[in-house]
Amino acid sequence: MKGRPPKSEAKHKESGTYRAHRHSTRLKTNTDEDLQPPEYFTPEQVAKWNEVVNHLKSFDILAEQDADSIATYVQSVILQRAMFIEMQRTGIHDGEKTSAAFRVYRDLENVIKPLREQFGFTPRARQSIHVKPKDTKKVDPILAILSKNKKAV
Repeated sequence: MKGRPPKSEAKHKESGTYRAHRHSTRLKTNTDEDLQPPEYFTPEQVAKWNEVVNHLKSFDILAEQDADSIATYVQSVILQRAMFIEMQRTGIHDGEKTSAAFRVYRDLENVIKPLREQFGFTPRARQSIHVKPKDTKKVDPILAILSKNKKAV
């Protein structure tokens, strides 16, 4: 990710730049936990896992329940990379048919693309990483009007 990484709400409060109208809508998650990669991951997969986890931490959206989705994303990206190398070696076409490597590569893109968007790994997806705070109390509009009149009297 290029540019200045976003500050967490705690960092904004610490530096005196916290603005509720800007920062209170962020999804709050526990990013202090270290998510460990699955034991069966190769060193290449572990490196990609750590990269993804660090990105999600910097976005302040990492949560423990993301582990399975991160594993799926990492496995798919690494396998797609291998299929790309295979396509370079053998070509896209195998006679009159498309090669198996190309078909796998294309199918993996259908897995990876939604995960990129969910994790905020595209420019457009990063713009939507804010959430609206839940309404604590829903006030009946008629009661609100009546209570305003009582204050004015």
